Amino acid sequence: MNKRKPLFLCVAVLLVTVLLFSQAAQALSVSMTEEEKQMFATRAEFSHALAELLREKGVWGTEKESDGFSDISPEQAYYADILLLEEIGVVNGDGNGKFRPNDLITYQEAVAMLGRSFRGDEWIVRNFGPYPNGYTIFAMQEGLTQGVAMQMNMPVMRGNMEALLKNTGEKIKVYSDLVQKLGCDDYTGQLYIDYYPKHWQGYSQKPIDSSTGYFHIVPEKVLYSYDNETWHVAYEAIDGKTVFYGLPEYVEAARYNWAYKAFESVPYHPEAMYHSYDYKTWYPGPATQRKYEDLAVTEESFPFGIQGTSLFTDTASGLYFSFLPYEAAYYMSKTYGIEMVETKSNIIWASKDQVNWIGITLPEEVYYYKSFTVRSDIQGIRLDCAVDFTEDERQYLDAVEKQAEEAGGGYDRPQYKYENYIIPFDDILKLL
Repeated sequence: MNKRKPLFLCVAVLLVTVLLFSQAAQALSVSMTEEEKQMFATRAEFSHALAELLREKGVWGTEKESDGFSDISPEQAYYADILLLEEIGVVNGDGNGKFRPNDLITYQEAVAMLGRSFRGDEWIVRNFGPYPNGYTIFAMQEGLTQGVAMQMNMPVMRGNMEALLKNTGEKIKVYSDLVQKLGCDDYTGQLYIDYYPKHWQGYSQKPIDSSTGYFHIVPEKVLYSYDNETWHVAYEAIDGKTVFYGLPEYVEAARYNWAYKAFESVPYHPEAMYHSYDYKTWYPGPATQRKYEDLAVTEESFPFGIQGTSLFTDTASGLYFSFLPYEAAYYMSKTYGIEMVETKSNIIWASKDQVNWIGITLPEEVYYYKSFTVRSDIQGIRLDCAVDFTEDERQYLDAVEKQAEEAGGGYDRPQYKYENYIIPFDDILKLL
């Protein structure tokens, strides 16, 4: 019982503080000179500072337009900041359709925004009580108000705003050294797989005969390795024919099935099908997917803009994941003559309990990742990451682009090449 006395004491102090300073706070702003007001932060200024902090940690919104607040507009400097905070559930406005950006922000409003950066409203209210006291108690418990003397319904001094945001930044755990380069195109847990051509080099066969685009047709080769160092050729195209290597006598040809992460005999005849996960032992019948069950999602809302519909889970490790696209880049493909889209993301969030989350950011050489796959077979996450071409690779692209121009066909020169990176589940579990 003694351990809970400080918490109840905090509640009592907060209630008294709110009653004593409510009227004083309303009168204070009206009676201030413009010079005096400069000592305190407005709601817009606090929103800008918090949004900048969250962006530094990797939290980006979709920049969708807001229809929630009638007193903000795209012409205002802080517009994008308020949009971000509104989108991820940090700000709710005054309840009357306004944000009141130029009002001085009170401590209780500020700590509520900080609290919502970590937990959804439902969770805070369920565990600590309604606004303002429940949010204030939560912020104090999390150390967000450490070293800050506050009168809860009074305006936030600029120096205290900096202290509150510093505390908040230290509580958002983001790691940049968990993402490892795979160095090949796939890993099954038993085999490393690499192939030629790469996506940026060309195609092993022409995708669309009727297209007016330019297709760089190159030979196909698939390699496998047991250690990601010594490589063996499984099959390759020679003089227009595919040559297969290292197969048992009863398997004449076997191609790698990317969906099932296994080699399967071809042509496809179910009564005479064989498959192998290691290119050594072959089993009758086609390869099958591993049985997968989703973890239960019990929370109603999440921090950092994480949506319940965007959660991915790994049953074996008990981990929850979410990725947040920061841009959907639309472009008109010259090759295919249609509009295409590329989604760009720069952070992954991970949790064991759906409440406490850590962020995982990308290595310096990576601009973004375009796809994210939870892989139980390799006990990790696989990312397709955008990186720079080497000088030799740029020269290769120059030559292909020139060939496309001479052939008069549309060609989409890639800006980046995509390489595979992985994040082991064990490395994540050590930090949660």
